[in-house]
Amino acid sequence: MINWFNAKAAIDFGKELAEFIAGDMPQEMAMNNDRFFWKKQETLQLITMKICQFNLKQDMNIYKKAQFARSFKSRLTENGFQKEATLNMLSLTIKELSKKR
Repeated sequence: MINWFNAKAAIDFGKELAEFIAGDMPQEMAMNNDRFFWKKQETLQLITMKICQFNLKQDMNIYKKAQFARSFKSRLTENGFQKEATLNMLSLTIKELSKKR
C-alpha cells in the first residue's frame, strides 16, 4: 500500500523529461507549427522511446501519473515554455504514459 504513494521515480522522470524537451525542442516546435515538422518528429520519437522505457520499469497508478504531470509541467514552465506549448507536451506525454505495456 505504501508503494502506491511512492512517486519519487515519477517526479524525477517528469523533471528529467521536461529538461530533455526544453533542451531539444524549442517552444515553437511544441506548438502546432509545421515549420519544424521533421525535427519535431525526430524529437517526439525520442520522447516516446524514453516514456516506453520508463513504463517498462515503473508501475504507474493515477497518483504517480498526477505527480509526474505536476513536476513535468512546472519544470517546462520554469524553462520558459508558455502555457499552450506546455499543455501540448503534457497531453502528449500523459497519453504515452497511459498506454498499456
